[in-house]
Amino acid sequence: MKTIIYSPYDCLVQTTDNKFFLSLNEHLEIDEMFDTLKIYPTGKSKKYSFEVDVKETDSPFYRVIKKDDKILIFLLDGLVAENVDIFSFEYDNNKSFVEIEKDKITFKTSSKQKIIYLPSKIKNVECGNFKHIDYVKFDGANKKFFVAYNIFTNKTKLFQGEDIVVNENGIVITTENNNFYKKIVEEYFIDDDGLKSRSKVFLRKESFSPQLITFVFMNYIKQRDYDGAFDLLHPSLKKELPTQSLKSYFGDISYFYLIDMQTAFAISNGKNVIYEFTFADNKIIEINDNI
Repeated sequence: MKTIIYSPYDCLVQTTDNKFFLSLNEHLEIDEMFDTLKIYPTGKSKKYSFEVDVKETDSPFYRVIKKDDKILIFLLDGLVAENVDIFSFEYDNNKSFVEIEKDKITFKTSSKQKIIYLPSKIKNVECGNFKHIDYVKFDGANKKFFVAYNIFTNKTKLFQGEDIVVNENGIVITTENNNFYKKIVEEYFIDDDGLKSRSKVFLRKESFSPQLITFVFMNYIKQRDYDGAFDLLHPSLKKELPTQSLKSYFGDISYFYLIDMQTAFAISNGKNVIYEFTFADNKIIEINDNI
């Protein structure tokens, strides 16, 4: 028995094993009969996704008619939902979909799905894509957020800042609410591998308490502000440890915690490390670790 689906809007039709894209005012013929089908409206129609139960012939979402050896399914227009937006994109014959609700964002492809739950109400929502990267930009309570989704790897990355600007091939993020900087401006671009950092500019605060040297230094390293970290070294240590060596020595610091004024725990390249600092003239003159 054949199943034929008619739709007055663009949508994705999902069966048990496959997904099909159905365009506005066209029909889809499948040489198989199904008990249920899932329908995902796409574009900017603001329609709910729903399930078609073939046994329920008079649903407010659709109508089902059996004719000869066919099951005819007519999707109904006018099903509006103000709290759901569904967007569709295509890159290199790969289709993807983004569904935005009041409490979550769902990224979908033909075989993958990633759900991002939202902690609070969002506003000024924008959705778009760069090649194989779909994104959602929105305003939270105090900051702006940007969620990037790679349709090939099914991975997401969250960015936040006081201002986020989307340009032709990436984003520019400005962070101002930071204890150690007046402003940080970082630019990202898209290439075939994904979203990458192009540049990062630091506008540092003019002064801080000498008692905070360890904390400020570790923060600079975590932010990859190696010039700022280098300025906190004693001249004798600068001769032994040039700026470019800081990156290789400390690696990628994803987290740090200040144990005391001279000691910090950190996670560097996934490894647990304890760094001990010695000072002279309010500068770092020696650095040791437990590796």
